[in-house]
Amino acid sequence: MSPHYRLAAACLSAGLVPFAAAAQNTIKIGFPLPLSGPVAVYGVPIIKGAEMAVQEINAKGGVLGRKLELLERDSKANADEAVRVARELIIKDNVDFLIGTGTSAEAPAVSTIAKENKIVFIAPTSKTVQLTSPANLHPYIFRLGSNTDIDGRTGASIITGWKDVKRVATIAPDYAYGRDAVAAFVDYLKKARPDIEIVDQQWPKLGQSDFTAFINAQLAKQPDAIFCDVYGGDFVTFAKQAAPLGYFKAVNNRVVNGGEVGTTDEAQA
Repeated sequence: MSPHYRLAAACLSAGLVPFAAAAQNTIKIGFPLPLSGPVAVYGVPIIKGAEMAVQEINAKGGVLGRKLELLERDSKANADEAVRVARELIIKDNVDFLIGTGTSAEAPAVSTIAKENKIVFIAPTSKTVQLTSPANLHPYIFRLGSNTDIDGRTGASIITGWKDVKRVATIAPDYAYGRDAVAAFVDYLKKARPDIEIVDQQWPKLGQSDFTAFINAQLAKQPDAIFCDVYGGDFVTFAKQAAPLGYFKAVNNRVVNGGEVGTTDEAQA
């Protein structure tokens, strides 16, 4: 079980539960998360970790004598659906907190709902730097994960260490997460190694089922290394299609990815 979720449930429940909620039987935590589709490779383990944390906390008597209750909803990695279920959890189910969403499309949208309703919202995986930028920051939004600036800069710092690399390509999903991470990557790369040329950039959609055209287009530009931020089930699909085409061998396996593709569930897939 991830310590993040244990910490989130325990600290928030103990320290931030409104006094007026003390009369309720349980502390309700709404959990909208992608439980289907390509992002479910992260969503399902996250919700299992949360369930384990709740079981452990409740077995010890809960928080201030009250048990925790998870209300799980499938956000389908879709911003509109995430907003719909978040509103339902707040208005219909009267949750005390919101934790969840999986993508950088969902989290900013749900953050707005949390602000409007004065409900604490914790985003465990959304990485777009815009989620907690000064323009969007408010007292009810918290992020547990890294952000796209860190992902992009870290990827660039690895590639800049490969002295024989002169040509670099990028491939990332065409929405906030991918765009922000690649922007940070390119910015850092140009400052650290102005001799490196960005020879190609590919933008498949989230949920892309066929990456062949993107792979072949990138190979045609003959990069020396690749910054790839395709993730989740999409990366599994991508890797299975890329390997037979010699994608990884063409760059001597110099592919850097900031999207948690080394997680246990991803590796097993």
